[in-house]
Amino acid sequence: MYLVDIRINKTTNNEELQNHRAWFNKHFQSKDFLIVGPSKTFERAGIIIAKDMPREQLKQIIAEDVFYTNGGEYSINQFTARLVNSDINKE
Repeated sequence: MYLVDIRINKTTNNEELQNHRAWFNKHFQSKDFLIVGPSKTFERAGIIIAKDMPREQLKQIIAEDVFYTNGGEYSINQFTARLVNSDINKE
C-alpha cells in the first residue's frame, strides 16, 4: 500500500479543483485509491491511501492529476498495513 501526501503550492481556481476532484474520484471508483481526504493540518493538502500496485503504475496515475505539473508536490511512502482497526471511519 502507499500513503500519498499531496501539497498544492499555489492558489487554485475552481476549474483546477474540479479536475483534481474528478481525478481522485475516478481512481477511488476504480479502487486504485482506498482512502482520500483533505488535510486538517495543512491548507491545500490531502492524503491518499492507495492500494498495492507497482510503483510505476502509481506514478502514472499521479501524473494524470492537474496539479502534477502545475504546483503540486507528491510524496509517496510505500508501507505494509500490519494492523487495520475494524472501526476505521471518516470524520
